[in-house]
Amino acid sequence: METVLLVSEQRMKNWTSLDNNIRIDVLTPSILNAQSVYTQAALGSVFYNRLLQGVRDNDLTADESAFLRDYVGPSLMQYSLYLLLPNLKYKFVEKGILNG
Repeated sequence: METVLLVSEQRMKNWTSLDNNIRIDVLTPSILNAQSVYTQAALGSVFYNRLLQGVRDNDLTADESAFLRDYVGPSLMQYSLYLLLPNLKYKFVEKGILNG
């Protein structure tokens, strides 16, 4: 299954306090979790799945695109940042949990 993000990693870096050096492999799981937990709960599964399909197929209506840009994107970026914070502080590695 293809991974579909409703907000890009670059937009996250441009519109939040995230540094440009944060790796995409660290950022992407937080965006996906925020989408799944917060955005889907707010929009409902039917509309949420329609937006994912529209992004995947590149066939969003003008209203859907504006809704994503003006409403979903800003809230999704903040929820993603919230979920990302512990991952920036702690790393889970083979030998245990690293701080910093």
